[in-house]
Amino acid sequence: NYLKTNNITLPTVMKNKDIILDKFFKEVKKNEQGFINITEDISRGLGNSYVYRMKSPKSVLVKMKRRGNKFTIGEIDDVLASTIITDKIDDAIIKAKKKYKITNIDDFRKNPTFLGYKAVHLDVELPNGQVAEIQINTLDGLIKKEEGHKTYDKWRKYIETAQGTELKDILEKVPEKYKKEFLKDVKYSNDIFSGKISVPGGTKESVESRIVKTKNLIDINNYGVDKSIDKIWVWV
Repeated sequence: NYLKTNNITLPTVMKNKDIILDKFFKEVKKNEQGFINITEDISRGLGNSYVYRMKSPKSVLVKMKRRGNKFTIGEIDDVLASTIITDKIDDAIIKAKKKYKITNIDDFRKNPTFLGYKAVHLDVELPNGQVAEIQINTLDGLIKKEEGHKTYDKWRKYIETAQGTELKDILEKVPEKYKKEFLKDVKYSNDIFSGKISVPGGTKESVESRIVKTKNLIDINNYGVDKSIDKIWVWV
């Protein structure tokens, strides 16, 4: 079982960092192709395109440090992650739920984040128990996220340590001297997602350069190996 095998907290990881991370990523990579197959299968016929990334060892450590010493490496649910690009988001959700073990759905279209972000996030459980993340978004939404997410990254340490996800919760963590700047950035992000402000030049091209097109229209076993996939993007 993936969670049992990787029930390892940060203090333990840091004692044998290289060995533990190497073993962890060897196991994760066993699931990589199957996860890409799932992404391809859901996207097939519903836009036929997606972006994909695997967290780097550095990103894994950063996330564990943010979550605290009781958080285990096996609890990271987005080491493998993809975004399906489609205008038929509801159809993609239905298809995913019908064919795969979806353990959680966050629909930010109904309840946008305090930054204005709108998309759908699915947690999908893989055969060995690892949970991976599939986001579903339109191309326009993904381009806006590319710019709007800069605000999240800038203020991440306050956002992810807050006791809640509402703006008022985050404000309680932001030091007084930074609150004016923080609120200005929040407004900018909301204006990007709402379309009041145009996305800066180059952002669209940056996103489009990372898009993977679904290959052949073939029927694959849910967790089998799709031999037609020959292009994989790995982000840090």
